[in-house]
Amino acid sequence: MRRFIFFILLVSIPFILTAQDIDITKADFSGAVLSIAGPDMIYIRGMVIEGAPVSILIRADDPEGNRWKLADVFTGGQDYSPESLSLEFASVKALSAGEVEISGIFLGGKPYSAGFRLLPPDTAEISRLLAPGKLDDDFNGKVSRVFGTLVTDEIAKYEARIADLEKAVRDGETSLADLSAKNRDLQVELVKLGDDITAKDGRISSLTKDLAALQAAAENTEGTNMSLDLAVDDVSRKLKETEDAKTALEKRAGELESRREELNLQKTAAEKQTED
Repeated sequence: MRRFIFFILLVSIPFILTAQDIDITKADFSGAVLSIAGPDMIYIRGMVIEGAPVSILIRADDPEGNRWKLADVFTGGQDYSPESLSLEFASVKALSAGEVEISGIFLGGKPYSAGFRLLPPDTAEISRLLAPGKLDDDFNGKVSRVFGTLVTDEIAKYEARIADLEKAVRDGETSLADLSAKNRDLQVELVKLGDDITAKDGRISSLTKDLAALQAAAENTEGTNMSLDLAVDDVSRKLKETEDAKTALEKRAGELESRREELNLQKTAAEKQTED
């Protein structure tokens, strides 16, 4: 947003370039930062022109502020003011009839204060250079006034994000519980299928023995014995049906095992998502 406002400002301000001959059209503003440098000046740092870092100071050229001119140019490591300097929270108070203190000056993230002695008719003399200061009692109020809307909006975004994450966790836990229940049901069915397959194996073994005995008896009987032939056919049919049933059970068990593996993968993914 800051860069957007800065871009609009650059487009709307008619610059008067000085003899320093800075071609604004060749400037890269992607990393530029805008600062107020006084009642009628704006400082822009972080521009890049033809690969070189450049900062500029522009000043209002008429009382209405409709026309601006390039006041100064800073190249290389030069800077009009430290980038970490912040005066948004500065306040002034009188220490005596002729001396004032400016506190709430932030430099490099730390608070400082400075003292000035007022000399008639219109001179201010530094009585105390920047010294480590402390936050005044109204600091939180100043933060709210300066960044109130921004902070409120960011808090609202974070709270909405937290609510979304909490819902995702609840959904993940519900999904985990559902997957665990399905997994248990599949395990129960697999155990039952295993028992059924074991029973079919026993039945096949028994029918195989019966069939072998009947076939041996038929071979040892002279002539044709209709009843033995019918018995052999009946046992053969039952054996075939039992083997087919076992094959179907084994196929079903394979499908359930594949489904269980799929559920386990889904459960692992849901657990990871919940942890994240």
